[in-house]
This record gives sequence, structure tokens and C-alpha cells, in this order.
Amino acid sequence: MTPVVILAGGEGRRMGGRKPERLLAGRPLIAHAVDQARKWGDPVAVAFAQRGPMAEP
Repeated sequence: MTPVVILAGGEGRRMGGRKPERLLAGRPLIAHAVDQARKWGDPVAVAFAQRGPMAEP
């Protein structure tokens, strides 16, 4: 399979910040993105701007 990179560097200001950690159906948004990306390729990497600690998806 082909490597996939998820670009998650946006600040999410319209959502109140920390967009990757916002919950959708009880799971962080980034977890949904990773699940979809795994259907398209392997490995999956997430690129984001580090502005503080982030929970593991």
C-alpha cells in the first residue's frame, strides 16, 4: 500500500481550538481521519503543529 499523511495543522479557531481532539460520536476527530486513511494506505502519519500536549487517538 501507499503511505498516507493526514495534514492536521489547522488551529480550529472556529471550533474553539484543539480540533483533532474534538469529539464526534464519542471519538476524537483525528481518530476518524486515521481510520479512513488506513483504508487508503499504510503507514499512516499525522502532521500537526505542536502547541501543547495532545491525547493519543
